Amino acid sequence: MMSSSSSGKPGIAGMMTAGGGALILALLFFAVLRQDLPGRRAVFDTLDIHLSPFPYGDIVIVLAWLECDRLGYDVLRSSPCNPTSGVMVYSPALLWLNRLGYDWTVADSRWLGPLIVVVFLAVATMNLGRATIPEGLFYLALLCSPPVILGLERANLDLPLFCFIFCSIALLARKSDFPGYVGCYGAGLVKFYPIAAIVGVLKPTRESRRWFLITLLAELAFLVLYWEDLSLIARSVPQSVYYSFGHPVAFLVLSNSFRARALPGQFLWKPLTVPVLVAFAVSVLVWTWRWRNRIGELLPSGPDSRAARAASGWGLYALCFTMGASFDYRYVVLLFTVPFVLTLSREHPALRTQAWLYLMALAVTFWLSGIAHSSVVTLLQEVFNWALYAVSLSASILVFCRAWLPAPPWRAFGKAA
Repeated sequence: MMSSSSSGKPGIAGMMTAGGGALILALLFFAVLRQDLPGRRAVFDTLDIHLSPFPYGDIVIVLAWLECDRLGYDVLRSSPCNPTSGVMVYSPALLWLNRLGYDWTVADSRWLGPLIVVVFLAVATMNLGRATIPEGLFYLALLCSPPVILGLERANLDLPLFCFIFCSIALLARKSDFPGYVGCYGAGLVKFYPIAAIVGVLKPTRESRRWFLITLLAELAFLVLYWEDLSLIARSVPQSVYYSFGHPVAFLVLSNSFRARALPGQFLWKPLTVPVLVAFAVSVLVWTWRWRNRIGELLPSGPDSRAARAASGWGLYALCFTMGASFDYRYVVLLFTVPFVLTLSREHPALRTQAWLYLMALAVTFWLSGIAHSSVVTLLQEVFNWALYAVSLSASILVFCRAWLPAPPWRAFGKAA
């Protein structure tokens, strides 16, 4: 019987619903990939997904960089093994995989791509945990959304990083903060932004604060040591409008729109990007401090890993949005926040409206990516992205302050967890 879920109580049935749907999704996905390129394109075009010219395109490119590095090429400047001829735009730490004693080649994508898809869907299902059947269906709708399908089709490195962060927060950090910090630091060496996941490990204890500082200093040391390479990578990373989110996107859309119509002011928007971002962040900081006690009731808190994963998800999204434009498959970091917010909506009726407003904003943001990309649709999606940024930044600020500031202003915190 599934009486617990049918009566509104969370149970294994909700996770089984999401897991069963994820299994069907995987089977359909692999069936589509077996078709020739025109057949695959016909399917993915329905979700407005720009199909890679070869299956698991992103992991193919990563393996090409590793292969070229092993052959002696400087992949930051030349990568002839890469079928797209692009130079490496990931952290130099990625090349350390060649020190494992295995000779990586592009051909490894044939088994590594499917493995990434299966492991990600399994870990994403585990991330949901105990839930009701309607909650499982809602979560499944997010897993079937265009940004996630885009990540699966490309076997993008963000998916294994999602799994690594999940293990670091939900498993390693359960007994001690140190392994959690080490796991997040390791992920941060590969793609930089995962370092923000340490927000979920941070606790108001002396030991946790000490490891937090050590982790940040270690990340800073890495950036200093590899600054020349990282500067070269930064110049090669595109700031795209298509299938992207982040603070520059709305301004790029407006600038391109004015240019396409030959209207005056097309160069006005780009210079406004940073000032608007700073003003927005300062406004969120002031608003967060003013309403800290009320917002504190919504904050992730306590030993439950759902709370820690939610804090990590918001920290990751806030950093990605601040850094620049990211492709939409990086929305997967917000999946970390869903189990906690669902718990909030169940266990705290007074907060149910706010919780479901957040979840609906999440769903709209995920699925707007599947609508043909006009300027109007992209700008509408950016409205939701900036709203999610405000929530993520506010939560990250308060988690940080709760761990570092004196206790009295934060006594109201943690009620929701």
